[in-house]
Amino acid sequence: GELDRVKLGKVIFSDATKRKIINKITHPEIYSEIRRQVIFNFLKGEQFVVLDLPLLYESNKVAPYLYKTIVVTCDDEMQLERLMARNQFTEKEAISRIEAQMPLDKKCSMADIIIENSGSIEATRKQVEGIIKLLRSSNHHIYNRAVYGGGFLAIVSVIVYFLLVYVMGIV
Repeated sequence: GELDRVKLGKVIFSDATKRKIINKITHPEIYSEIRRQVIFNFLKGEQFVVLDLPLLYESNKVAPYLYKTIVVTCDDEMQLERLMARNQFTEKEAISRIEAQMPLDKKCSMADIIIENSGSIEATRKQVEGIIKLLRSSNHHIYNRAVYGGGFLAIVSVIVYFLLVYVMGIV
């Protein structure tokens, strides 16, 4: 079957209990896919990966593992107008979606970097370009490769040693 996102949205954004149940069902698979994608990009040699996680702070499952967190913000009125225009929501529907999430100002207080998106597209683009420059200048990926790559190598070495000594009787 197919997922009716409109119906699902109406259910989860109007009933906090049902939202928690659905999140409990879907989030393990979502986080599993995020891990797969991050590992894939790590192995490809990417310097950094950008994750779009609307519930980053609410779930608190991924935030401790991130080098930098970025929150995109705008004024409340603009947020409401944009949501209504993008999704063809009524004002009531849009407000229920916004209220179901942590307030933007609280997310901003927890973020490492804030993109102020109330201005022009060009102003937002300049902020994003500056962030990309900042991330590209970081050597944090080298640390991650040493720690996680070294850890992986150590595990593989132990497994190979175990196989050689205890299974094959060599060494």
